[in-house]
Amino acid sequence: MSEEATAEGGSGEESLEEMVAEERVSTNHGAVAIIANADGESIYETKNREGDREERGKIQPYGGHIDRVNGVEETPLEAIIREISEEIGGEAAEIIAEHLKDKSYYKKVSSDYGNTYIFDVVIQDQAKWEIIKASSSKHDAGPRKMIDLLTLLDMPDDQFAWEYGPTIKKFARETFQVNNGYAIPSYKPAEFYSPVKEYKIAA
Repeated sequence: MSEEATAEGGSGEESLEEMVAEERVSTNHGAVAIIANADGESIYETKNREGDREERGKIQPYGGHIDRVNGVEETPLEAIIREISEEIGGEAAEIIAEHLKDKSYYKKVSSDYGNTYIFDVVIQDQAKWEIIKASSSKHDAGPRKMIDLLTLLDMPDDQFAWEYGPTIKKFARETFQVNNGYAIPSYKPAEFYSPVKEYKIAA
């Protein structure tokens, strides 16, 4: 900053806001996480904003758009971890982020609109799951909804926002074992959607 600017009342130093300023633009791509425990109970947000229009009242996985920051597009993993911190937050977000970094797989779903990266987060530690259950949605997300596996599989597709129903049910059937709807569901320790190793997140 010039001496004149300092003389006119400037401090001669950049403010913190100026130093951390960034240009952030949403892309047409997205990243979401299907978050469940070993028994198939899973959590979703309920769409409730005016801009959601006909999707209001329906459920969807936590997540959102992949952003471009200062001209550089986030990776799907960076985007979903950011979204989780914005929509859930606290210790629950830390548990989910740790799982995403170490143990999660994703499926890339392409459409005319853009690509959606769907991550699986199956928490097998019951204590960690109780922390996630006790957390609530932050202001960036709609109200929390918990759904057990058998109820989820019976839900009509029109109760899921943005046509997520078939994809979420496919995840549930491929990830958990259900015997005629009577046995307690159990987690199948297999990769999400595909055994192809390129779906594994790099360490």
